[in-house]
Amino acid sequence: MNFMKTAKKLFEEANKLDYKNSGMEPVPELLQLGFFPGGNGIIKDDEAIDPSNSIEGKEIMIVGNNFGTVCYYCKCFPKKQEDILKNPTWRNLLKLLKDSGIKKESCFFTNAYMGLIDEYYLIKREIKSGIKYDNKGNVGACPGSKKHEFVKQCQDFFCIQLDFLPKLKLVIVLGKQAPILLMEIFPDLNWKGTFKEIDIDGNQIITTAFPSTNNKIVFTIITHPSDTRNQKLRKYKNRVGEKFEEKKVEVEILKEAMRIAGL
Repeated sequence: MNFMKTAKKLFEEANKLDYKNSGMEPVPELLQLGFFPGGNGIIKDDEAIDPSNSIEGKEIMIVGNNFGTVCYYCKCFPKKQEDILKNPTWRNLLKLLKDSGIKKESCFFTNAYMGLIDEYYLIKREIKSGIKYDNKGNVGACPGSKKHEFVKQCQDFFCIQLDFLPKLKLVIVLGKQAPILLMEIFPDLNWKGTFKEIDIDGNQIITTAFPSTNNKIVFTIITHPSDTRNQKLRKYKNRVGEKFEEKKVEVEILKEAMRIAGL
């Protein structure tokens, strides 16, 4: 790919996916600030909008589950951005990054599953099956995650996202939904269990390789920042034997992941 790697160009690629019968809808327009694919995935140091949309210099990728529902996107649309001060995911994540010494302008904020959750699809499915869908927005399983063909498209697209980030060194994964998709691409990511099991096994940070280039990349997993209660259950022991619990755990995990990634 010789063209300039921008969020806008990546957005065009995302909208080439087949969303039919997936329970997800393509994003109609790229917002100026927000997690990709709803927004451009870029935030400057002063939390301002980056008009260049360039992402090829980003060294850190932060991967959430999905952008959210069509309704949520519509709430963001008038201002063309997510409210990073009120949105709990953004608010808690930015604080965690700051406490860990990670510059937000070095990050590309994206999601594993493309598109927006179609609430109308969920209602039709509830009427047909009689089973209520527990919609937890961008934390719980989205409808697209239940469709094998759509999951495969999102896995292939994640590899395209990697190609757009030639300087990428570290991937920070949020919550337990995105890993389900990523573990099929990267078999070394042993994140099938609970966070407690991940911590017991010492699998908080894993170095693996790109599928296409075999270049090494560091992956780490943290609880979803929209619900910080799970942080209290985590435990971590660093390379020199220091033990950490509760809220300090994920700060130390990110610091160590940065060190391993050479950042």
